[in-house]
Formats: sequence, C-alpha cells, structure tokens
Amino acid sequence: MSVASKIIVDKICALEQSLDKLSREYDVYKDANFENLAFENAAQLLAKLEDRLHVITHEISSEIGFMRNDIEQLIKFIEFKKRHSVLSNEALTAIIDKNISVEKKNALIHELKLSIKDGIHYLEDVRKDWNKTFNNKDFSPIAASINK
Repeated sequence: MSVASKIIVDKICALEQSLDKLSREYDVYKDANFENLAFENAAQLLAKLEDRLHVITHEISSEIGFMRNDIEQLIKFIEFKKRHSVLSNEALTAIIDKNISVEKKNALIHELKLSIKDGIHYLEDVRKDWNKTFNNKDFSPIAASINK
C-alpha cells in the first residue's frame, strides 16, 4: 500500500478506535448532570440521549470499520491491477482461480509477447503476488465484490 493510502487508512482506523473507545467510556446514567431529574418524561429523554450516543459512537465506529476494510481491499486491488495492467480480469481469473490450461497459458504468453520461460515465470509471479496481497483468496469473488 502506498504511503499516502496507508496514512488515510490509519487515520480512518484512529477515528474508528476513538469512537469505539468513547462508546465504552461514557454512560449517560452515570453523568452527574443527569442525576435526580424530576421533570416529566426525563427517563424517556435520557433513553433517547443514550440511544443517539450509542449510534454516533458504537454503530458509526462499526460502520467505519466495515468501510475501512472495503477501502483497504479496494486500494490493494487497484494497486494489484496497476502492477498487472496488461492482464484482463478473464486472464487473472484463469491464472489465479483455476489451474490454467496449457493452451490458455501458451496463448496468454504469446499475447504478452514473452518467451515461454519468461511467460511461465511471469504468470507464476502474478499468482504469487495475488496470493500474498489477498491471502490466497480467489480472484473472482474479490473482483465481483469490488465491481458491484
């Protein structure tokens, strides 16, 4: 991941953690300002306040976490596709998800204008790069989730 991408992802992570921490630190029912309230519907208003604080801290923190994961995966995918821009999604599916047939491998190597030896090494390097980047997951499901 690039330095700039890492910085933004780290800042998003810090925001997520800060909101999560805040959700655990503050209890509206223990706030001295809200003790002994003696007016009509005080309990309902406190419950509403607690609910809103829960949404803005815990639930938003959780949503930020899900979105951060999506952002990280999208950044990795873009960077991977940039490194291997000569390959179509169809070719990447064949290389990564399946045991590519000899015929398809030879056609791809010819299309890339590489020698057989260099082409085989390149295709192996593509698969290794993908597996390292995406922890041995298949290409198709990740590409589908990113492209929806």
